[in-house]
Amino acid sequence: MHAVCEGFDDFFSRWYPDIRRLCFTMTENDKDARNLAFKTFLRLGAAKDPQIKENDAKFLLFSSGFTLCVDYFGRKLRRLPDKKALEGMSLPFAVTDNLCVFLKLPLARRGAFCLAHAGFSEAEIAKIAGKSAAHFAFSSTPKADSAREAVSSILFDESDADAMSDEIYARFAERSVGVENRIHDFRIGFDKIAPYLALAVCLAAGLDGIEKGLTPPAEITENIFAMDAAARAARGVESLPGTLKEAIDAMEADALVCETLGSHVTTQYVEGKRREWDAYRTHVSDWEIGKYLVTY
Repeated sequence: MHAVCEGFDDFFSRWYPDIRRLCFTMTENDKDARNLAFKTFLRLGAAKDPQIKENDAKFLLFSSGFTLCVDYFGRKLRRLPDKKALEGMSLPFAVTDNLCVFLKLPLARRGAFCLAHAGFSEAEIAKIAGKSAAHFAFSSTPKADSAREAVSSILFDESDADAMSDEIYARFAERSVGVENRIHDFRIGFDKIAPYLALAVCLAAGLDGIEKGLTPPAEITENIFAMDAAARAARGVESLPGTLKEAIDAMEADALVCETLGSHVTTQYVEGKRREWDAYRTHVSDWEIGKYLVTY
């Protein structure tokens, strides 16, 4: 079994309510919030230093939770739930008008108020959520006071804490989550620089075309989506990769892309994306459960 950092049980019981509050406040989805809280504690349990100090553990825990929530929000751009939708989640606390107003605040500010409620100083919050959000969380305005009141009202039933703790230890027993977490960190890091990698490849492709004297194909003004496969083939229209796996295979097969990015970046990027694809294809989604699961 992979070693869990020393004092994990104490950290978990002490900060579970605050992490659940942070994740719900930043996602506004109870199911996804629980999943992110689980991943947050999983990362603490897999801390590289098994004897991590309490203050360091607390900062690592909450900064990881904040980062995971920001990453989640960036990947799941959607309309925020209204009061009726929140009430439909059967939350263990009242969905008040004041809470709904608070949940309309910018993402970083919501997180900052939760961090302040958990005992972080303004300087510490600034390192996680930014100076503006940290300053607002410690301001003495009616709006800030209402936000603090809303945060205090978000109280989760701790009966789920034991179940989550058991799930975390079960995950450690199954595999080394330390490796899994490093892959997640790697993916987030590469996703942030992906636009720059894409720009570098575009520039290299343009220069390659100029050096080889290539001529762009003729313009197609028809709606290619209205064409059948034969018509597209006759016009030389090829389809982009339909899955992440197809995109990875195409990237590896392209000598120009691999040469532009270099062997180290290409190898690490492909490895991370293949693991991401494996995680996606083996995940049983809610749609699959609703479509195929038969209850007797």
